[in-house]
Amino acid sequence: MTLNVILWILTIFFGGWAIVATIIISKQISREDHLIDITNRTVADLEEIDRLIKSSEQVFDNPKLQEAFAHDDEVGNYFKNLKDMQDILYKYVVGDEQDIG
Repeated sequence: MTLNVILWILTIFFGGWAIVATIIISKQISREDHLIDITNRTVADLEEIDRLIKSSEQVFDNPKLQEAFAHDDEVGNYFKNLKDMQDILYKYVVGDEQDIG
């Protein structure tokens, strides 16, 4: 009789731990899936930003465009500010040798 009681207590104890472990593992898997989704969206956004920076770099490096805007003081100043922002952003372009995925 005492052996049956001890077996029941052990069954309940280890069964409870198994349930708790299963709940914890399922929550961790759910969190991991959520973080993977966030990471994938962030990578897609960064790749789009990277594409836009590279595209605008080609425009800002056009000497004819720089010369055209340089003659007008107000527009030239605005263009210079845009160019300075572009130079800062260009530091964050992901190189072909780096893998962000």
